[in-house]
Amino acid sequence: MHRDKRVNPEQLLERSLRALSVGSYLFQCRVAADLDLHPTDLQALHTLGRQAAGIPAGELAVALGLTSGATTALIDRLVALGFAERASDPEDRRRVIVRLQEAGTAPLKAKYRQIDQRVRKLMARRSAAELEVIADFLAELVGIARP
Repeated sequence: MHRDKRVNPEQLLERSLRALSVGSYLFQCRVAADLDLHPTDLQALHTLGRQAAGIPAGELAVALGLTSGATTALIDRLVALGFAERASDPEDRRRVIVRLQEAGTAPLKAKYRQIDQRVRKLMARRSAAELEVIADFLAELVGIARP
């Protein structure tokens, strides 16, 4: 990769992070459109994917910054398309737990397969120590980005 020597590392990192943010957003929008989803629906799938046991609908609403009505509509769409399922919370029957339907996520996984392979190739070029620094930095960035 060619690097402009006139740009200091902090500026280069800031530019790269902005480009990554925009590129990631555009990629997510394309994936969502290809799957007939709204970008928020796709973010919900990613959020659900981090919790194998599922997430209460209210927590999903908070995580996505949605009203309860918007969350209900989102869950309805995901269930209708086979991406998610509703279940009653065994500890509180009034609460709805939302879980990914593994069978329904195959098209989603296919959309990410190529980029996952590219990322793995990039990571293979780094030492374990470098990957640890990168992982720590990204985890801190994620923490900053969360509301």
